[in-house]
Amino acid sequence: KEGHQLTARISGEFTQNNEGSTINSKKIAPIQQTLSQDFTKNNEKISRYVASVDYTLPIKKNGTLEVGYRSDLSSIENDFSVKRQSENTTFTIPEFTDLTNYDENIHAFYSQISKKIKNLSIKLGLRTEISNINISAERKSFSNQKNYTDWFPSAFVDYAFNEKNKVQFSTSRRVNRPRSWMIVPFSTFTDERNSFVGNADINPSYMFATEFDFTTKISDKFSFYPSLYYRKTSDEMELFVEKKQITSGSETQDFFASTIANIGDYTAFGAELGVSYKPFNWWNMFAEIVLNGFIQRGAFRGTSFDGEGLLLSGRYNATFSFFKSMKFQIQNFYRGPIETGQYRRKEFYGINIGLSNDLFNGNGVLALNIRDV
Repeated sequence: KEGHQLTARISGEFTQNNEGSTINSKKIAPIQQTLSQDFTKNNEKISRYVASVDYTLPIKKNGTLEVGYRSDLSSIENDFSVKRQSENTTFTIPEFTDLTNYDENIHAFYSQISKKIKNLSIKLGLRTEISNINISAERKSFSNQKNYTDWFPSAFVDYAFNEKNKVQFSTSRRVNRPRSWMIVPFSTFTDERNSFVGNADINPSYMFATEFDFTTKISDKFSFYPSLYYRKTSDEMELFVEKKQITSGSETQDFFASTIANIGDYTAFGAELGVSYKPFNWWNMFAEIVLNGFIQRGAFRGTSFDGEGLLLSGRYNATFSFFKSMKFQIQNFYRGPIETGQYRRKEFYGINIGLSNDLFNGNGVLALNIRDV
């Protein structure tokens, strides 16, 4: 019937990556000498299938009901090995050699009802996710399985005072799932002193987020967008580094192993202010500043990740329209220093520059980008 809509989608993707490297360790003083050579191999096969069905049902008096289902099936096979040649002898380093299999199946059911009453719009949603994860390492006879069901409610309320002034309040529960490279136990071997090892026992992070946004349009050329937010995250994922030992032939040596771990709770609160200004038809600019306070409480393997502080960040974008077909853009971004857990990160600033020009009466475009200046 009119207004009813049924949509179904299905897709499949297959990727194969074959990587290898040779890492030389040399002594350069007082006498130059080759100590060892490491040969790494990392062959990875990834397959992913996604299927979804969505149905939209109109409700009388400016209402809509949406329901849907989505299935996301992923499989990863990772064959990784490190061989070392030292004193004319080649041997395998067992700590970095294995064949792992990772399967992740996520089934989601979701619904959302929306209603508009004059200048007021309300949306209420609920999503249920059923997750099943299996990971195994063949050569070390290791296996791990996780099954869990999660609920994610959400609510959005918008009110328009007029065409120029609007407010929005939202609250929702969200999930941040670990990527496959965070989970697969054998991931990256940088050199004989550093490596990244996936954590097969890592859990997703869950966040309750509440935001209040205000939009006001002073004129056709000037608008600003202040907002306040509060976010509470459990099972926060953080980088963890520890000293371990590997067996290299007949020798045992120390190295630093990095991994991703659930370290505890992370609370963020702050304010954002966005401003857009168009002084001329050919010049458009946008600036944003974010003031973020945070409190982190947690520990992992005896290491404290407690910390708190204030983080300042911002960005400024300017777009210049030359003629009708050419545009020039500059993106500036800044992030202040932060100290939390095991690391201290200095402040950084960068610029992206872009130039584009339409070709063939708008049927083509030529673009030049310079990033991280």
